[in-house]
Amino acid sequence: MPPVKSKDAGRPVGLFLFLTALMTACSAAAIQKWPTPWNFVFFSGVYIIVAVLIYSFKGRAGQRFISYRWAAVVSFLLVLAGLNVAFSATPFGSLKSMVLFFITGPLIWWVSNQLFVDENSRKKLFKFFTLLLFLGFFYGLWELFTYKRLYLFNNNSIAAGSVILLLMVGPLVWCLKSETTRRWIPLSALGLGMTLIVLAGKRGALLGCIIMIAALALVLWSRRSVYIIIGLISLVFIGYQQRDRLPRDINRHFLNSISSQQRLENYSYAYYLFWEKPFIGYGLHAPIHGYLAGYRAKHEQANYGQYINELRGFDNIFVTGFVMVGSLFTLTYMAMTFAFIYRFLHPHRSWSKTPFLILLPLLAFLIQSLTYDSLLFPQVNWLFHAALGGLNGGFENGSFKPE
Repeated sequence: MPPVKSKDAGRPVGLFLFLTALMTACSAAAIQKWPTPWNFVFFSGVYIIVAVLIYSFKGRAGQRFISYRWAAVVSFLLVLAGLNVAFSATPFGSLKSMVLFFITGPLIWWVSNQLFVDENSRKKLFKFFTLLLFLGFFYGLWELFTYKRLYLFNNNSIAAGSVILLLMVGPLVWCLKSETTRRWIPLSALGLGMTLIVLAGKRGALLGCIIMIAALALVLWSRRSVYIIIGLISLVFIGYQQRDRLPRDINRHFLNSISSQQRLENYSYAYYLFWEKPFIGYGLHAPIHGYLAGYRAKHEQANYGQYINELRGFDNIFVTGFVMVGSLFTLTYMAMTFAFIYRFLHPHRSWSKTPFLILLPLLAFLIQSLTYDSLLFPQVNWLFHAALGGLNGGFENGSFKPE
C-alpha cells in the first residue's frame, strides 16, 4: 500500500495531539479529585472528540478504513469483555472500567494508526512527545521543590515514571531519523527524561531505564555511542547513590520492605484466585477481598484485606489481567501486541536495527509494568497505544526500513 500523502486531507492531527496533552495532564485528576458531574463531563467530551476524529476518516482515499483481521480480534475481545462484566461482582463498575480501557487503548491504537500514515504527521507526533517531555521536566522540578514529590499530573510517582518512559519514544525516533548535527535536542530530552526517572525514585522505572540503556549499548557498539551510554549509566548510578540527599518522601521508595512483602503476597493470592476462574476472570476492578476467607496467607500482612480491597489488582499488569479479566482476554491482547512488535522488528522479513531501538522505551515500560497495573491508568494506556499506532502507521507504509 503506498503512503498516503499529507494533502489527502481529513486528518485532524492537531486535535489528536491536543487530546493527548489533555489526557496526560487531566485524566488522573478527573478520576481522583474532580466531583462527579465534572469528571463525567470531561470523559464524555473526550469520547465525543474521539468520535469526531473517527468520523473524519470517512471517505478517505488510499487507505482501508479497518482491516478484517483487526476487526475480528477486537470483536473477540469485546465478547470476552462482555462476559467478564456479566460475571463480575460489580457489573456496573467493571463496565465503566472496561469502556475506559477500550476507548483509551485499542480504539486510540486504531485512531493513531489511521492518523499517522505519512512521514510529516509522524514527525509531529514524536516531536510533540519530545515537547511534552521537556515541559514535564520543568514542571517536575517545580513540583519536586514545592511539594517534595514528583507526580507529573498523575496520582503517584509510578504512573509518572511510565509517562516519562513512553514519551521517550518521541525523542528517540527524532534522534534516529535526524542528521547528526541536529540530534542535540532529542538527546537532551532523553537525558532529562532519565533524570526525572531518577528523581521519581521508583525502582521499576529505574530498572526499565537501565535495561534500555544496556540494550542501546549492545546495539550501538561504537566509540561515540559508548561514550554517550556510559554517561547516561553514570547519571543513573550517581543519582541512585545520592538518593539519601533526596527528600524523604522520594527516598523511601527505593527500599520499602513492606511494599516487597505485599507484592509477594499478591502473587500468592493471585495464584489462588486464578484457578477458581481461569478463563473469564473476576471482573475488572471488582472486589476480591471476600475470597480471603478460604485463603491461607504465605506472608503475614496486617490489614492485607483492606489493602487488596483498595487496590483491586495485583500491582502487575500481567497478573492483574490473568486474574481480573481472564486468561482468554489477556492472552489474546498480548498476542495482538507482540505480533505487532514482531512484525515491526522484522520489516520485509529481515532484521533491522532502527525498529529495535525505537521500541526500547516500550520495552522499559513493559518491564516497569511488572510492578504496577500500568494500562489501567487512562493517561498511560492512551500514550502507550498512541505510540503503537503511530509506529504501526510507519511500518505499514515503509517508513522504517532495514539499514
